[in-house]
Amino acid sequence: MNENDDGFQYYADFVTQQLAAEENAAAGLTGRATSTITTSGALVTLLLAIGAVAQEYGKFQLNTATTVLLVSGLFLYLCSSLMSLAVLAPTLRRSVDAQEMASEFRSGWQDPPSKARRKTMATEIELLTEIQEVNDRKGSRLFISVASQAIATACTTGAVAIIIASA
Repeated sequence: MNENDDGFQYYADFVTQQLAAEENAAAGLTGRATSTITTSGALVTLLLAIGAVAQEYGKFQLNTATTVLLVSGLFLYLCSSLMSLAVLAPTLRRSVDAQEMASEFRSGWQDPPSKARRKTMATEIELLTEIQEVNDRKGSRLFISVASQAIATACTTGAVAIIIASA
């Protein structure tokens, strides 16, 4: 940059960094949602296996509290997985309409570079706003998913504690 330039490049670099950070956050949310589904699935499978083994031994009976805790845990693991699926659901971003962009570019070939940079940065800011809103929604869903999983784990831990104490 020379001293005749305005602060555009600084702003553009900042917006680009923010876009990259939001894209990284989106990838992190996706990874956490996937691991929540995997963990919930594994724990439900384990609970069902324990239930099958328990039924093999005819004299083993679950009391009401244990049954309520296990069923609640299973339900909450299901809720956790469904909320994680909501995080993984694809979202359409329409900040940049391809046809509108093509038309804008054709009519603006002769624009001075500063005007083109400003238009481009304005679009990037719109995109950043949209990505942040989507990440906020996904983050809230992921929080509910993880909280459901934590409560489900507490329910199943309580049920196992009751089983062990009564054995």
